[in-house]
Amino acid sequence: MMVREQVIHRVFTCVAMRMVALCCLAFFLNLSQAVNFTLGFEKGDLRGWHVVRGTGNAFRCQPTRGDAPRARKRETANHHGQYWIGTFECNNKKNSVRHRSQSRSGIQGDRPKGILRSANFRVPRAFLHFRVGGGNTRATEVQLYIHNGTGEFKERIRFYESGRNSETMHEVKWDLRPYAGETAHIQIVDMSSKGWGHINVDYFRFNYPDRSVRGVRVPNLINKSQQRASGLLRSLRLRLGEIKYIAVNRTPNTIVRQNPKPGARVPVGSAVALYIAKNSFIRVPNVTGQLYANAKDRLYQSRLKVDVIRKVESGERVGTVLTQSPRAGSKVRLGTTISLELAKKSLILVPNVIGQHYRNASELLSRSSLFAGDISYVDSDQRQGAVLAQRPNAGSRVKSGTAISLEVAKSKKLKAPNLSGLTLDRAKDKLYAKRLILGKVSRQESEEKVGLIIDQTPQAGVAIKANSSINVSISVANSIIVPSVHSLTKSQARIKLVSAGLKFGFVTYRESTSHKAGEVLEQSPVAGTKVDRNSQVTLVLSKTKLVVVPSIHGLSFTEAAEKLKKSGLLIGHVKQANTENRKGLISKQNPRAGHKVRYGSLVNLVIISKKKSYIIPWKQIGLGVVGFAGVILILRLLTKLVSPKSDVMGAGGALHIKPIIDKGKQSIELNGNLVKGEDDDQ
Repeated sequence: MMVREQVIHRVFTCVAMRMVALCCLAFFLNLSQAVNFTLGFEKGDLRGWHVVRGTGNAFRCQPTRGDAPRARKRETANHHGQYWIGTFECNNKKNSVRHRSQSRSGIQGDRPKGILRSANFRVPRAFLHFRVGGGNTRATEVQLYIHNGTGEFKERIRFYESGRNSETMHEVKWDLRPYAGETAHIQIVDMSSKGWGHINVDYFRFNYPDRSVRGVRVPNLINKSQQRASGLLRSLRLRLGEIKYIAVNRTPNTIVRQNPKPGARVPVGSAVALYIAKNSFIRVPNVTGQLYANAKDRLYQSRLKVDVIRKVESGERVGTVLTQSPRAGSKVRLGTTISLELAKKSLILVPNVIGQHYRNASELLSRSSLFAGDISYVDSDQRQGAVLAQRPNAGSRVKSGTAISLEVAKSKKLKAPNLSGLTLDRAKDKLYAKRLILGKVSRQESEEKVGLIIDQTPQAGVAIKANSSINVSISVANSIIVPSVHSLTKSQARIKLVSAGLKFGFVTYRESTSHKAGEVLEQSPVAGTKVDRNSQVTLVLSKTKLVVVPSIHGLSFTEAAEKLKKSGLLIGHVKQANTENRKGLISKQNPRAGHKVRYGSLVNLVIISKKKSYIIPWKQIGLGVVGFAGVILILRLLTKLVSPKSDVMGAGGALHIKPIIDKGKQSIELNGNLVKGEDDDQ
């Protein structure tokens, strides 16, 4: 039994040690993920950092070494160690202009731009510390981006910090604990070329606070929902404890009490008990006879809502609650709407305005919630503007907002006032005071200020009747006929319009194949229109139409030409290439298919042509050989027939004939002697 227990103990010890090793390995792997780029730049390189493509070369010779600003007779950089990021400086001496007072680094100034981005890392539950200096604008800052699961940004920037227009770097601290476990990256931005258009950065480091020793403070969860409280406790490494629902006069499903109380310091992992309000009933208070404002406050204090359904004429004070529904004393749920009927004014007593000036009469009527309606002018010996009669009569009871018609006294004889130099509004007021009416308004071109009256009919001083109309003419700017700028360039159109007394307005562009780029296609107003001087003329200019080059590979020349023509393109240089493929087909094109080119551009082609093959005419050679053999046979027969035997035969000698073919000549060997024949041509 002892041996068995020892074996089991050893097995469990081995398993425990392996589990501890795996946990340590996972911890260090996670830590390496959080810091997979250089934080202090102390190795003199940008390991784990890269310049964002297309942003510039401000970081081409970084990091900077030593206190370079102090060497330039400026304030100290307050850097840590030897190396740091300073985009005004340049550590690469070949690409910098050395200041005579510097010994270790050069200067590239504020002009270069660029963005330096770190590798992605997993946000630890820690604080991020670093130092930053330089310009104090958003164009020179350190940024922290938080990613989601797909690598896209939840929000553009979660943290950012700039310098203070000083070479001295100050300390910055960012709390990354709310984003622990998410993926993020850091960017050092220098996108300014103005004064202080550079940034100094150094000494990134993470600080991991140990909460398990000092504990955490319990957050305030009052008036929060259970879901929100659970997430907040989980972020602080606390647990959700016992949950109780109590009937209180509070918003349902919200926390009304918690244990421990807010602000208490407890160990990590402690439980927090919650008390949540549940739906409860309440008796409706009696608000009948109270003013609406007081009734509304009392119902709101009872966690009830208010709705005014109608207003009723009553002798009670305006705004007094006449009835309520549900009735007072009814038991309802919290948040129930209570409908109210309010008292409003009853019929209004029309005041007496006879003898008052019509302006004073209008003010008196408006105080009584009435207003002056139709006003008629009557010739009278009383002072001008006095009210002679009113309808309805004084003492009548009418509804609020009723119009009261008035008769106003006017003088018997009137003279037309001088309206010259007045605006239309001032002329109307002046005519109204004289019991006259503004008649027709015509417009006349004049050098006078635009909008002023330059003429009137009847003329000033002419005797006229009351309520007569006076026609006026107002000055307008000299009209100009819009010239035609069609097919002109933008600069030519501007010169022509400005010379004509018009303004060059907005310009838009539209693709066109019938006009050159930059020529005017349309204008507004159109040519020939009369407009005021300094009016704007908007233009539509042509721009080159871009078309997509179609694919013509494998087509015949005719098909390719037709397809290019439909796309608005032309055939350019045509070259032939020898190959064993099918003859007459397009093998290559330039530009290639899918490229965007200008309308009417040339497309160069390469056409396949068949290689020349040399075939031996065996049939003809055979016929020639047979024919030549026939000729030789005929010659032999003729030789036998023509030659005499006595001449041929010697004394008892034998005749031997051997035909020899030699390049078109005939030779005969007689008794061993060779006799050459003549050429066939001879």
